[in-house]
Amino acid sequence: MKLEKLAGSEVAFEILKEGQEYKTLRESILAKFKNVKVDGFRKGHVPADVIEKTFKSEIRDELINEILKTEYTTLIREEKLRPVADLQIVSLEYDENKLKMNLKVAVFPEFELPQYKGLDIKAEEVSVTDEEVENEINRMIQRAKKFEKTEREEAKLGDIAVINFEGFVDGVAFDGGKAEDHRLELGSKTFIDTFEEQIVGKKLGEEFDVNVKFPEEYHAENLKGKEAIFKVKLNSLEEAIIPELNDEFAKASGSDSVEDLKNAIKGNILSNKEEQAKNKRLKTIVENISDATTMEVPTITVEQEINAQIDRFAQTLQMQGMNLETYLQMTGQTVEKMREDLRVSAEKGVKSSFILSKIAEVEGIEVKEAEFDAELQKIASMYGMTVDQLTAELEKTDGVNRFFGQINSQLFFAKVNDYLLTNN
Repeated sequence: MKLEKLAGSEVAFEILKEGQEYKTLRESILAKFKNVKVDGFRKGHVPADVIEKTFKSEIRDELINEILKTEYTTLIREEKLRPVADLQIVSLEYDENKLKMNLKVAVFPEFELPQYKGLDIKAEEVSVTDEEVENEINRMIQRAKKFEKTEREEAKLGDIAVINFEGFVDGVAFDGGKAEDHRLELGSKTFIDTFEEQIVGKKLGEEFDVNVKFPEEYHAENLKGKEAIFKVKLNSLEEAIIPELNDEFAKASGSDSVEDLKNAIKGNILSNKEEQAKNKRLKTIVENISDATTMEVPTITVEQEINAQIDRFAQTLQMQGMNLETYLQMTGQTVEKMREDLRVSAEKGVKSSFILSKIAEVEGIEVKEAEFDAELQKIASMYGMTVDQLTAELEKTDGVNRFFGQINSQLFFAKVNDYLLTNN
């Protein structure tokens, strides 16, 4: 087999099987279909021509698989190929006398590593101000607040207003614009425009109009940029009960005192900032190496990365009770536009992964069995399982190999990243 190098780090080759070798292989495949059940014939007595006609595609696919199992494996070994995607059949000629395939596959790109050590890229210095600590404490207090019904007549900012409302555009009610006894925190910016502010100062039982304008980027096409009038009735009010910052509040938050709470918050903010600075430094290191690297990134690997990113996004939407199709309709996007928007970042990510893999190869970085086992044990413990129990659960959905591969990949790239941080 002769290899032809193509653009985009792909190689093409041809496989031709004919003559006695092909005939023998084909007969062995046909023999597997000898006892199949075909209407009108007794089992084991189906004529060969009927088998070939009925199971033509199955016989062809079986032949292809058997040929590739030996020929492609041999080619990978002899040519030292490193496929990074599934093999693609470009063209196929098949009859009882021969099988000819033209194939191509994306392979690990050829490129020279630039300098990747001693780049002397420093992390940003980080610190935590008293204001940042106070802001976080205020957020904690706000999260801990409770609401109690109040007999106060007039609504004020911070209250929960329990309202009935119905919205109209050009005098016509619109879908999704009506509710009863809806609890709305005034000042939360949950509703559009100045809806919440217009409730402030209104009295219990009062019926009034709220005039708003839908934003131009609103998800519902028929409401974008439209002016609307909402008929609103204020049914009741709930007042916010804000906890006091004291040792009791600190203890409820897991600290012994207010001072300990402030120190804990400061430590958490500092840790987060240090982690962000480390990640930013790593990103700069990898970008510097990538910018200095000339490489033909296999197109198919970029497409696979785009697919993976869209799949992850769709899963996130699903957890929020929405599917991708609905999201695209709401945002006025198409899958094609989404793919194009992701293309540049996907190509950068794929290019970086090839660079990191080659650095690991040069420096002898690999995931040791003990490291993998320890990580697997940690994950199993998080789910309250043993490793065997976790594996058994994954086997129910045939997800073991994929899950183990993800763990190994995460550990691998974490080790390469640590190497770059240590040596730059």
